[in-house]
Amino acid sequence: MAQHAEVLPDHCTPCIRLFSQLTACSEAGSTPPKIAELAESAGLKTRAAYVHLAHLVAHRRIEDDRRTPVQNAAVTPVQNTPREEIITPLEWVLTVATRDKTCRRMLIVAAQNADRSWSGQVGIPVFAQSIGRSESTTRVHYKHLQEDGLIRIQRNPIYNAEGDRRGRSADTYILKSGLVGGMMPRRGTSYDEDYAYYTLSLVPWWPQQMSEPDERRAVRLLRRLMEDGGWPQAVLLKRLNITPFGPVRSAYNLLRSRLPDPDEPYVLTAQEVVTGVSSDGGPLPTCPNPECRTPYPRHVYAAGTPCPQCGTPREATVVVPRKISLSAPKF
Repeated sequence: MAQHAEVLPDHCTPCIRLFSQLTACSEAGSTPPKIAELAESAGLKTRAAYVHLAHLVAHRRIEDDRRTPVQNAAVTPVQNTPREEIITPLEWVLTVATRDKTCRRMLIVAAQNADRSWSGQVGIPVFAQSIGRSESTTRVHYKHLQEDGLIRIQRNPIYNAEGDRRGRSADTYILKSGLVGGMMPRRGTSYDEDYAYYTLSLVPWWPQQMSEPDERRAVRLLRRLMEDGGWPQAVLLKRLNITPFGPVRSAYNLLRSRLPDPDEPYVLTAQEVVTGVSSDGGPLPTCPNPECRTPYPRHVYAAGTPCPQCGTPREATVVVPRKISLSAPKF
């Protein structure tokens, strides 16, 4: 696996965050913050900030004072083109830059225990034993992987025969790419609303006779997730395809607990980026040239990929987020 020193700052999320902070201060003409404040704003520990600042200096993105961006220098997030030789989760992990060695070890353990869908179920005690760390330290780094969009978890509660919650089993996780997909194209207010109503009708436990206010709230939530967050319908329906334990007291509250936060973007799964096939299996993207419109053979592409027919470069379809805040479903 590539060490941090071998990774360009353009491929390192902490380096991107730190450089963005310093660039913003330089453009505003303000005094750069102290390293402790800079680290906190970038979601890093002070020691880690020193490491990434030194990395930026080594690659001549900032001056030796570790505060001033080099003139005309830039740290541009780069989307690696998926490679055909990457066929397993572990091979994908070998191409990923993480915050530190502990996060990398955890990601390796997650990849080793992933199934065909690049997901698995491993508890914190198993992670801690595998990487040789305490459970409290493991939880901290597990949260880092979630914040950086490299893992998403789903809690698995355990209920007794009376329907009362009695703890939970190990969380289910899925490997994510850290890349946010583009928003769903807007096709008109009436169409988007009808599509949200149609999506709601596919939820197996949603009652046919529902109060109008709750139904409207549910439609607005689904529409916002699909339009603004870029969430594929198939992914949302998979989260909602459950068998409720006992009678549903509030259909909307159950729906809300199974869905992500309204402001949370959809992060492409690692499998989507590697295979080029989207989760929803929708139509393939086409060439942006109106005179060509040749379909691409893959769903997921790096920005600038030329059309196989006319050579027109494709517009950016995925970007590396500066910071992702992911939430697990609440029950």
